[in-house]
Amino acid sequence: MKSFLGFLSEETMRKYLSEGGNIEIGGTTSEPLHVKDREQHLKSIHKMLSSVNKSTGHVLFGKHENALKKGTAFAGSTHHLMNPSIKTSELHKVKPSFGDLDVQIPAEHKDHVEKALATGAKHGDYTVVGTKKHGSQISAVMKHKSGAHHQVDFESKPYDAATHEPTKFSQMSNNSHYGDLKSGLKGVFHKYLLGATTSANKQSGVVQSTKRGKVVHTPEEDIKAHTFSVASGLRQKHTPVIEGGKHKTVGGKLAYHEQKPSESHYDTDLSSIHHKIFGKKPGSGDVEAMHSFHGVAGLMKKHMNSEQQRNVVHSFVNKAYHPKEGQLLSKDHKVDQEMKDHAIHALRQHFPEHFDKPMEAHIRNNVQEFYKNKQK
Repeated sequence: MKSFLGFLSEETMRKYLSEGGNIEIGGTTSEPLHVKDREQHLKSIHKMLSSVNKSTGHVLFGKHENALKKGTAFAGSTHHLMNPSIKTSELHKVKPSFGDLDVQIPAEHKDHVEKALATGAKHGDYTVVGTKKHGSQISAVMKHKSGAHHQVDFESKPYDAATHEPTKFSQMSNNSHYGDLKSGLKGVFHKYLLGATTSANKQSGVVQSTKRGKVVHTPEEDIKAHTFSVASGLRQKHTPVIEGGKHKTVGGKLAYHEQKPSESHYDTDLSSIHHKIFGKKPGSGDVEAMHSFHGVAGLMKKHMNSEQQRNVVHSFVNKAYHPKEGQLLSKDHKVDQEMKDHAIHALRQHFPEHFDKPMEAHIRNNVQEFYKNKQK
């Protein structure tokens, strides 16, 4: 196990890779699915999801349930649990247990799925204990005929009308690449890095807005053309203020409008997203590389200059450890820091030249302030 997970401690491995579900219903808490029992899990899970599909009275996963059979309906690391091409013995070394199951369902059928998950409903070898809704997701605690309780998260996502599978963007943005998993990287760090790439060409400027009928300008150190959302895609963030046919300057700095998310068009075409982020149309293998942390790092080496790479590294550090905006990935601060430090170390391996004394000092200062604020 150690060989797969770099410098992650044994304690972190137990908490991080063997964590249980996270909801409790009627005093019942879900428990992890152990990979050693994988064969029986695969059959029971398919039976359960097929039953839910039929109970809705609608086609959730395609006419022949192709999204289940091909595994594209499964998100995060669940995709690997349900992938028969990965040997159980190999998967057990990488991730010995799974806290819950992540399943993508067509957003337009969320209400039908919720009805099918009524308390007491039987689906294959499972009986629904209860559900909780949060955002666009329905989390269900389900009792297996063996007596074990498992958590299944039904995530409402856009489906492709032609293939009856989650869209290519949804598959990419909700995945956990097996190569990343084997190197001990949680899927969220792939999303951090994708988001950070939009800072490659960041610059300082001023944001122009109107408040109470007056034009005001706010200094901004992170002007960038686009911003990335895991849920929605890539959208334009800042646009130049043009006056008299020229880009307006205020106090020697260029002025920009900041677009609101509600006013924005989100691009979910992977080739187009690649073009906007890296400034070039994707070549052979480039779109596939966008699906993993190490793949994105490779694209940065291929398409970005040194300054752009450094901007992305700096932004990634801020996403992990921003004193005010950063988020805890574990309630245990030691586990949280080990996971994040492991991801930063992975980036350091790709770009050692950018982890100089100023960058390392920036990381140390952010870490100190981040956990100080979380303790408050």
